[in-house]
Amino acid sequence: MKRPITRVYLYVFALLITVSLISPIAWLIISSISHKTELASIPPHWIPQKPTLVNYQILLFGKETTALVGGTQEFLPALINTIVICTGTAAIALAFGLPVSYGLSRFRFKGRHIIRMAVISIRMIPFGSMIIPFYLMLSKAHLLDTKIGLIVVYQSFTLPFVIWIMSSYFASIPIDIEESARVEGARAFTIFRRIALPICLPGLATTAIIAYMISWDEMFYALILTNSNRAKTLSVAITELSTRYTIDFSLWITGGVIGLVFPFLLAAFFQKYLVRGLTMGAIKG
Repeated sequence: MKRPITRVYLYVFALLITVSLISPIAWLIISSISHKTELASIPPHWIPQKPTLVNYQILLFGKETTALVGGTQEFLPALINTIVICTGTAAIALAFGLPVSYGLSRFRFKGRHIIRMAVISIRMIPFGSMIIPFYLMLSKAHLLDTKIGLIVVYQSFTLPFVIWIMSSYFASIPIDIEESARVEGARAFTIFRRIALPICLPGLATTAIIAYMISWDEMFYALILTNSNRAKTLSVAITELSTRYTIDFSLWITGGVIGLVFPFLLAAFFQKYLVRGLTMGAIKG
């Protein structure tokens, strides 16, 4: 009798967790298609009486005029900038991080563990302490307010993450597989490209998605190092949907929903690899 009761408790607990996680997102979506008067209604209601897409039209197409005309016109370019910057950041971090992580996990040399600890220690440095050096370096290189400048700066926290995570994935590959290829005459780069990478593909996809998400959520560097539509990111554009005297909460909410769509589609598209990558370590252990 205890097993069915325990199962019921488990299902109820899982349902409560699911509802607690989905409810804020559902309320965000519902609020984005509601009129401003409905957002201020007491008591609040889940189903909007007159759903509207006017907030999406304002942010994406500029169909309506508001007191925040300048902020709304910068939203779509900021969304495009964010996609380009995050894609470039993740691609470069993987291009440089994968060979380094493979070398740290496979080759034995003096100071290897010190290098690994130094790499992860970079992630512990507060962002605020590096903003002045980054600003001066980008200014000297004429990369302020550019996408390339932000991509370079974002490597400071994405590249160490890729090296740290992927070195653990590469270390989990049985050495016998690579030894067999080495006996057949395969070189280190061939083994890395044709054996190690395909085996670690789930972990690679997981690492790439997480690196992409970290870049997507970053705001501090983008706020300081950009000041125009050339490189302004989505997180900065959302904060600018207000003035000194006006805050349009409906546009804020809609901007948040739009900011959730692309990461959600990315995670859904790579769901198979994402789940396998997150559980690979547990299964291996």
